[in-house]
Amino acid sequence: MLIKLLFKQVGKVKGLDSDCLDRVNSQFPRYKDLIDIVNEFRKMLLDKNVGMIEQWVHRASGLNIRELTSFINGITRDITAVKNAIK
Repeated sequence: MLIKLLFKQVGKVKGLDSDCLDRVNSQFPRYKDLIDIVNEFRKMLLDKNVGMIEQWVHRASGLNIRELTSFINGITRDITAVKNAIK
């Protein structure tokens, strides 16, 4: 159920309420960091806010999550294409 938060907002995940999520976040702060960074990326795409990409990359890099670092490396390798896609 928690993995669904990578794709949906908490209010749209059946069986998950904010109290449950608060308990998970307090026990697993890295999970909260990951969900927050994914939501920031989603918002950047939806808002077409290309000016936030460098800040997002910097913040996401600081999390030191191997899979996320791989994603960031792909973004930075072709940053021009990524910026054009966001626009």
